[in-house]
Amino acid sequence: MIKILIIDDDTTLSQIYISVLKRNGYNVTYTQNSTEAYAKIEKNDFSIVLLDYNLTPSKELGVDLIKPLKKMMPNCKIAILTNHNEKGLEKRALNNGADIFQIKINMASADLLLALIDKLLKLPSTR
Repeated sequence: MIKILIIDDDTTLSQIYISVLKRNGYNVTYTQNSTEAYAKIEKNDFSIVLLDYNLTPSKELGVDLIKPLKKMMPNCKIAILTNHNEKGLEKRALNNGADIFQIKINMASADLLLALIDKLLKLPSTR
C-alpha cells in the first residue's frame, strides 16, 4: 500500500485530502509540523509527502524541510502545496528538492488531488 504523509497546518483542508486519499486506497498519516513529521518518519517509510509551504503556527517553512526529508527518505516524492503564488516560491521549492510545486486552489476537487498523486508516483525514483 502506498504511504502518504501530509504535513500541513490547515486541518480542515488536510482532513479533506485524507478522506479522499483513504477512500482511494492510500495509507495516510497527518502531522502539522516538522517535529511530528520526523517522529512519524522514524516509524514509516513514505512514498509521498504533501508538504505545506508555510506552516504558520510553528513559523516553519515547509520548503526548509525538503532537504532533511529527502535525506531521511531519498526515494520519497515531495509536493509543496501553497495558497501563495509569489514570484520565486516555486523556484525555491524546486531548487530545494521538491518534485512538484502545486497551488492548493488548483486541487479543489478529488480528481485533481488524485491526479497529483498519480503524477508523483510516475516520477523516476531519484532526481
